[in-house]
Amino acid sequence: MIHPWIPSANKDERKYMLKKIGVSTPLDLYRDVPSNLLLDKPPEIGFGKILSEFEIRRILESYLRKNKTFLDPPPFMGGGLCFHVVPAAVKY
Repeated sequence: MIHPWIPSANKDERKYMLKKIGVSTPLDLYRDVPSNLLLDKPPEIGFGKILSEFEIRRILESYLRKNKTFLDPPPFMGGGLCFHVVPAAVKY
């Protein structure tokens, strides 16, 4: 079955990529993570529809805004900075 979010989701390509990095299953990549911290099912981000990187960031940041940080309130006044998004594919 081809996964909508993973372009190389056919079985042969997956097997080749896993072999190339020296693991047999994707879960082997998380062998150092305690099992009680691993998710039982995928998170329900997007609820079945494909989202852009910007949309996923917006959803996750809405969850993160519930946390208190040293930026709440910000440690400076002024600044004149504007929010902008640089996709992960663009380094600088």
